[in-house]
Amino acid sequence: MNLRNVFVTAVAVSISATADAQEGPFMIKGSVDAKYNGQPVYLIWPTGKDSAVINNSSFVFKGEAIPPAVGAIKFAPRGKDSLALFLSADTITVNVQGSLENGTLTGNRATKDFLAIMEKLGPLNASITKDVTAFQAIPAASRKPEHTTELMKKLGAYSESNKEIVHAFIDQHPDSYISLFFLKKISAVNNYETIMPHLSRLSDRVRSTQLGKEFTTRVMAAKSPLVGTRAKDFAAKTPDGKELGLQDIMAKGGYTFVDFWASWCGPCRKENPTVVKAFETYGDKGFHILSVSLDTDAAKWKEAIEKDGMPWYHVSNLMGWKDPAAKLYNVRAIPHNLLIDPSGTIVATDLRGEALLAKLKLLIK
Repeated sequence: MNLRNVFVTAVAVSISATADAQEGPFMIKGSVDAKYNGQPVYLIWPTGKDSAVINNSSFVFKGEAIPPAVGAIKFAPRGKDSLALFLSADTITVNVQGSLENGTLTGNRATKDFLAIMEKLGPLNASITKDVTAFQAIPAASRKPEHTTELMKKLGAYSESNKEIVHAFIDQHPDSYISLFFLKKISAVNNYETIMPHLSRLSDRVRSTQLGKEFTTRVMAAKSPLVGTRAKDFAAKTPDGKELGLQDIMAKGGYTFVDFWASWCGPCRKENPTVVKAFETYGDKGFHILSVSLDTDAAKWKEAIEKDGMPWYHVSNLMGWKDPAAKLYNVRAIPHNLLIDPSGTIVATDLRGEALLAKLKLLIK
């Protein structure tokens, strides 16, 4: 299997011995074209660097995979031509006929699974690398706001595609250590509702590894203490000046989604289309939304509601961060939300993007 256009990244993790990825000695046996004889070859990984001289069209690296990580073989330390591989307690055979990026690898299960996921991620990584390089090639004095906006848009799309590939890989390889490794890699932000559905799909064997235990502990720590508690009532003014309370919405039955946001909050406005989609999908199935704005300007609040197409219940005291409802639920950052079940119990918090839609799909039939 060829490994092309690999964008090498790695995460330092602590892992105990497992069947397919473990701390311990590794060996890399390389076979290359005779033209490389006498030249150096380098092995670079997050916690180490080694070099060897190619003799008789071959080279060997030995080391300790503590912790297991993604590494790269290069003919020059800063060269672009590279071959990525997963360093664990394994003997990996490298065969290079021409450039490193076209090299082939054989090894244990970790190597095979690494190759499988990188076959999907490789082209994606190459594409975003090309976009970043093109942006950096624009002289600073010539860069316009739209250049940055376009790059950020591409980076956002790249991140989502990256997550989709990893999540799909987890579904197909629940008993693979590589699934756990890459799930942690894409989970820079601790969000219980976003991560746990994928972490829970992994096998007990994988989750019982040291990395699995540490990652699970981190994710569980992100679970809000509000989950499992009774929702506390509050009231505020609607856009037309009438008082509306949370209990008024909950009395309608079904699930109630309390969404703290503001017109000036970029991430909130970016999330609104997902909330709209959720309302369009489940609004006629007993799903209610109460948006609580931390705005201070009524005109901007009302304008944002109309512009973002949010046809549900809205309230605000127009007191910004001093809003009593925000204080009641200890809101320190937005967007922030609560999902309340028909009994009045909070069943989830901070449901964003795919996590919101996935949770509602699970709960509302």
